[in-house]
Amino acid sequence: MEPILPTLLLTAALAPLASAQSVDEVRDFLDSAEAQLLEVWQDEARARWVQSTYITYDTDILAAQAAEKATALSVTLAKEAARFQGLALPEDLTRKLLLLRLAIVVPAPGDPEKTKELATLQTGSGSGRQKTIRAVICAPATRE
Repeated sequence: MEPILPTLLLTAALAPLASAQSVDEVRDFLDSAEAQLLEVWQDEARARWVQSTYITYDTDILAAQAAEKATALSVTLAKEAARFQGLALPEDLTRKLLLLRLAIVVPAPGDPEKTKELATLQTGSGSGRQKTIRAVICAPATRE
């Protein structure tokens, strides 16, 4: 059985230590990211609520556009956060960086057109649900 303590000490010695400057940089990055995401996620939530409440082609488009922005921003911020990977940071910052990476449910493709298509698929836009809903709502009532 190998002694664990020397291995842990060696690992700790080799881990890059975060300077006060880099901790401040991470904190500033996360504060900015949180503010941007809050705004975009609120816009997306509003658009999806309107889409669910007023089922029209236009609200599908609005929801898809909001989803597209949210997905693109999440992917961009997660990529930017990668530069802080491996730093020995305070627990709260490490947790926030992890959550930033985990916030991406479906990563957006690098191509803006494919990101737009992904958002359209995620929000149900263009899926034919308009025709289905209209057929159900406008169908004559039948009584047996």
